[in-house]
Amino acid sequence: MKAPWEYFEDLHESVYVADCDTYELLYMNRFAREQFEVEKEDGYRGKKCYEVLQRISQVCPFCTNESLKENEFYEWSYRHPILKQTLMLKDTLIYWEGRRCRMEMALNIECPNAAGRNSNYEAMVNDCLIQTHSTVDPNKSMNILLRFLGQKLLCDRADIYENGYDGALLHTYHWSSEDLSCSKESFSKDSLEAKHLSYLYTWYETFLHNEPIVLTNMEQFKKDSPELYAYLKPGAAETILLVPLLHKDRVAGFLRLDNPGTERISEAAEVCKILSHFIVAIWQRRELFSHLRRMSHHDQLTGALNRHALDEFIRSEAFQGPIGMVYCDIVGLKSINDLLGHDSGDETILRCYEAIVSAFSEEEVYRIGGDEFVILFASGNETEFGRRVERLRREIISRNCELSIGCIWSEEKEKNFRELLSLADDRMYQEKNNFYNETDPITGKRRRQLYSDRQEENKEKNAFQMFASTYYFDAESFFRSVAMDGTSLYLYCGDMRKNVYYISENLRRDFNFSSNLVYDFVTLLDQRIVEEDRSLHAEEMHQMLEEKRTLHNIRYRVYNKQGDPVWLHCRGIMKWNEDKTEPLFFSGAMIALNDKSEIDTATGMMTFPFGLSRLSKLCAAKEELMLICFSLRSFSKINQTLGRRTGDTILWEVGRLLRLGLGSNFELIRMDGMRFLAFSRTERDPHKPIQEIRQVISDVYRRNGAHEMYPCVVGMLRSPRDGVTAQELTENAMTLLRTAKDCLECEYLEFSPVFGKKERERADLSMALMASVTQNFRGFRIVIQPQVIAETGRMFGGEVLLRWEDEGVNVPPVQFIPILEETGLIIPVGKWVIEQIALLCQETLPVRPDFKLSFNVSYFQLADDTLFSFLHKTLARHHVPGWNVMLELTETHFDSMPGHLEQFIERCREIGLSFALDDFGNAYSSLQLLLKYPADLVKLDRTLMQKAVSSQKRRDFIMSIVYACHRFGKKVCMEGVENEEELSAARKMEADFIQGYYFYKPMELDRFHAILREQYAEDISAEKH
Repeated sequence: MKAPWEYFEDLHESVYVADCDTYELLYMNRFAREQFEVEKEDGYRGKKCYEVLQRISQVCPFCTNESLKENEFYEWSYRHPILKQTLMLKDTLIYWEGRRCRMEMALNIECPNAAGRNSNYEAMVNDCLIQTHSTVDPNKSMNILLRFLGQKLLCDRADIYENGYDGALLHTYHWSSEDLSCSKESFSKDSLEAKHLSYLYTWYETFLHNEPIVLTNMEQFKKDSPELYAYLKPGAAETILLVPLLHKDRVAGFLRLDNPGTERISEAAEVCKILSHFIVAIWQRRELFSHLRRMSHHDQLTGALNRHALDEFIRSEAFQGPIGMVYCDIVGLKSINDLLGHDSGDETILRCYEAIVSAFSEEEVYRIGGDEFVILFASGNETEFGRRVERLRREIISRNCELSIGCIWSEEKEKNFRELLSLADDRMYQEKNNFYNETDPITGKRRRQLYSDRQEENKEKNAFQMFASTYYFDAESFFRSVAMDGTSLYLYCGDMRKNVYYISENLRRDFNFSSNLVYDFVTLLDQRIVEEDRSLHAEEMHQMLEEKRTLHNIRYRVYNKQGDPVWLHCRGIMKWNEDKTEPLFFSGAMIALNDKSEIDTATGMMTFPFGLSRLSKLCAAKEELMLICFSLRSFSKINQTLGRRTGDTILWEVGRLLRLGLGSNFELIRMDGMRFLAFSRTERDPHKPIQEIRQVISDVYRRNGAHEMYPCVVGMLRSPRDGVTAQELTENAMTLLRTAKDCLECEYLEFSPVFGKKERERADLSMALMASVTQNFRGFRIVIQPQVIAETGRMFGGEVLLRWEDEGVNVPPVQFIPILEETGLIIPVGKWVIEQIALLCQETLPVRPDFKLSFNVSYFQLADDTLFSFLHKTLARHHVPGWNVMLELTETHFDSMPGHLEQFIERCREIGLSFALDDFGNAYSSLQLLLKYPADLVKLDRTLMQKAVSSQKRRDFIMSIVYACHRFGKKVCMEGVENEEELSAARKMEADFIQGYYFYKPMELDRFHAILREQYAEDISAEKH
């Protein structure tokens, strides 16, 4: 979002903005920068207002900050000693992003008519903005602005033209002093002959320089471009002023004023150039409103209007006129979802929607439920409505849509939507009733009687029993067909009282049972289960009998006849006697799972695609679910310090113990990496399962030697409250876990839509970063934080840091760096940083040949195989010696890709580059890491410095780290030194170098070069003496 003062960039008077508390300059417009000789566009950033504007080193004695009030101007005059001008100053107070800001406009009152003319400009602009912002409707704001301009500048008419997305020139807004009619039809550039197209583009070439065009010879204009003349319709206009509307350095359209009633048309042009920024801003607001409206008023699957749009239409005047309503219900959608999957269900919905919009327009169709649409026809009479309904019936038949409809026509002015819908619903069921009252051509009975007789006969039977008793049914063939050779479905059923089971042939053969009739099948199966999973099976069977459960649901590994473990998903039903004192019958099916696609072999949980499918079915059935998401922390460090075998053991034990501890009430998914999801249809209270999850993970970590204070983060969601689809729930779970990482001490974090908003903000930042990178890294810059020799405080090197601003606002690195890494943009941005470092070395090394610049390399950059060759070529191209450059790596790099990193470091050392181990001590660090990895410099994290100041024992511990580094030939840099006490501690601990605010904060390159030149001059002077 632009700051409000940036619209004064092109004003021909000085405007500046400064922080009232720090006196830091936040903005100077182009005129002010030229007047005070600020060479670069942002050359004033970080400087004090009195340093730039008055060339003094302290606050101005006449500063008016304390006299300023919001929405009021403080006027005073002043003879400026540097400009040699008498200025009329107008100051006001503005709050921007939590800061108290002083905005000052300076008018040279010695220039003839300047004060009066500019005060008129200012009053006109201010008055226009006040009126424009009186409404939130962008279209109304634009009409107000045109009317204001037309009346103030005494024009005959004022118009706005925009470039359309399809290359057309669109006439979008019009004002006329005499209410003249004005065509707003599109004018396509593609339809123009080449000479006329080039004529239009000559305007745009001028517009690109933000220069207006004045047309005075209409006859010549008509002769040069008759089509364009006919489209603009100058009529009686003698003079037409055309002012460019620029957006992101391109011509987005232009403003047109006919016969502006001013002696100096340049003055009208200046006012319009200032207001052009506001016109573009209103456009952007209009497009944002349109986008948001589209998102909030349309169904995501079909694109049909949704309930929000329906509510809006019901409140409109159109609903009060004659209207036809059609209620549409998709028959059997739930069955389609259950039997064929949700993709087939979605295809059915889309096919029905296409049938509807082939008879009615898209603006008349609303999706009001999963399987319901309603049509509101208000664009014709009852006869036309009837024709549309008949056409819809034909489309339903021709497209094979299972769609029932009921329609009603209403002439009443005072309507109740619910009553109309109920009447249309009744009509739909009346049509069904008529169908059932007709005679069935096969049986000769009325369909209703036929169905009634069958229902009476089978009311005591379920569907399967009804079919088996009424029609021919062979139980053995059926049993064999669903467990045929080559299928992964194994069936079993047993008499619980006699403990005798019948198992399918493929189950007998694949798992080496001697017969299809098996005595004590459960015990024999248990003997074939892999030992680590046997306790799960035993506990599940025990709980079924203890809790009198009827449903059985478990996954485990069973050895087949070849001795290979096979994952099986076993689901069954246990039937009890009436008082549930004795189990009678137990039957079920075991499905062989594909290890790669269904079961995660490292944990025994469901894979994400398989788990997502399972979750989708429950969501489609509108089951209420409780979902618990959790992630394991510090796992890459565990793999490195304790070994990957220990890491694998931790994963398996966590999976096994959670499947056992949470029982069959929960299903577990491994989403990705170290993120997991448990969900239940029966549990409602999250505290007990969350305690189980945290306890299991903590015990497993501790038992395997991974001592982590917060081994996991946990979150909780509920469906449908926090999502109605599996995709939405898992995305929200991911969002929740990312948020929970900042709340380590919480037992668990419950999902809130606010977290989703933060994710959308991250998405906006991601889009802005992508735009910056594609626009030649616009907004990126580097700064440097010098590093000093601990003993002398003399600068010896510096760490290069990346900064980025979006629309003039600095974005903290902690926000944009992770997004660069997630999106992969860190690769091109990292190479841009290397290029900037090489250029910086070219300026620095002639003054300080021994100066060393360091920069941080991301894990994602190291994964790029082209990094070394780019680094080597860039340094060679700019003649930068390798020993002047140091790469900073964190422990994560060494943990995650040791082989690749070792090769990269070896190649870098061949060209003289050195390495630093950054942020040592901020997490799972150990002395072993210091000695194991080939770092020339070890940078101790800020947290260690804080500990060193707080106690002697901790200071002694850190001294031992420094001592160990020195013994193995490594230098030590202490980060985060901010005061005298910390400096003294760092020197006592014999750190070699220091980096921190006590000596230098991160600074812009101009400031850095100035300090370097000062030190160079001091060195030359010392040598002479």
